[in-house]
Amino acid sequence: TLSLHDALPISLDMEDMRNACLKGLYYCGARASEGIALGWEDIFRENGAVRIGRQLKKGENGEPEFHPTKTARVRLVYPGDVFFQMMKKVAAYQSIWKASGRFRKKFDNVDLCFTYESGEPFSVDAIRERFREILWGTEYEDESLRILRRTRVTNVYFEERFGGKGRAMSMTGHTHWKDTLRNYIVINEERREQLRESDNRFYEELLATPVVCSLLVIFVF
Repeated sequence: TLSLHDALPISLDMEDMRNACLKGLYYCGARASEGIALGWEDIFRENGAVRIGRQLKKGENGEPEFHPTKTARVRLVYPGDVFFQMMKKVAAYQSIWKASGRFRKKFDNVDLCFTYESGEPFSVDAIRERFREILWGTEYEDESLRILRRTRVTNVYFEERFGGKGRAMSMTGHTHWKDTLRNYIVINEERREQLRESDNRFYEELLATPVVCSLLVIFVF
């Protein structure tokens, strides 16, 4: 039986920035619409926090536009050092794109973290498509993208070193803790051992894949 770990390609690099976005969704416990809306002004490396305060969705005219989060609340999450190391690489890629003259900001007031080389923002569908590509042809191909968020929140809840229950609650952004318990913790508690033995190997591979590139521009954010 294939595990999620076995289902992954040997190497996932950030030439396809959707890979980095998927990793960001996991680290931050964010919805896809929230992750693609992250701007560099939302990354607070000095205190290890990321602000999640908006979603990016397709508007009535087909163009992407910002909306409040599902709960209409702004929340701070603490994704850990590995996330910030990854974001250094994302920033370096963007600096090269900007220097080439091909990159154009889509929004004047937000400098998005995860984009195409042209500066065009991702859509939720594009992120979902990449997730399906990774799992295509395996027994996990029917898994929803939300498994990233649920797995992360579950792990944070059970691991005291991540901050335990309070940190998991702030990560989900739910108004009522009972709703959070029902929607994320209780669902996944039954899968706790499976997550540790199988799913976590998948995410360790996904989140630790090497980025092979030669950077001529050093970008510090």
